Amino acid sequence: MSHTVHINPLRWFTDGEGGLEFVESFGMPVPADLLEEARAASYPQVGDLLGVLRGEGLSARCWFSLWVDGAEVADPLPERPGGGDGDHLGGLALAVAGERKRIGADEPASGLTCRAPGEGAVERAVVALAEAFGPQVIWAGDVGEVVVVPPGWTAERVRRGRAGCDMADS
Repeated sequence: MSHTVHINPLRWFTDGEGGLEFVESFGMPVPADLLEEARAASYPQVGDLLGVLRGEGLSARCWFSLWVDGAEVADPLPERPGGGDGDHLGGLALAVAGERKRIGADEPASGLTCRAPGEGAVERAVVALAEAFGPQVIWAGDVGEVVVVPPGWTAERVRRGRAGCDMADS
């Protein structure tokens, strides 16, 4: 069985009815300052989101086509020579309006899904996305783990958070 992990901006959960309740139902109240930051944040553009992941040295098998200026980008998150398992996000899908496979770089993204990521890759991704775009939420496809990741956390801190640590326990 492949492991599936989702990463969404905290804003996505505050925008939808019941979203914040879902996050907090896993025993982690979201501090008011993070909620304010999340509500003020814009959804990142697909090109910017992919640029952050590339900058972190991450790669993926993209399950979408990225289009820039009317042309398809051959490999939006290519594997890097010498890259290891911890650099690979697995199969990657992006959430954009209309759930299309052909995505423009300037479209807002409300999240990503990683299928069978390498160990440590999603923690690195969520930390980089939180630094660039504000608070993020990482959650497993089986809804067994939900962690709010504010800017300033490390990948190790996310791993501890996924192991059940409280947000105030740094």
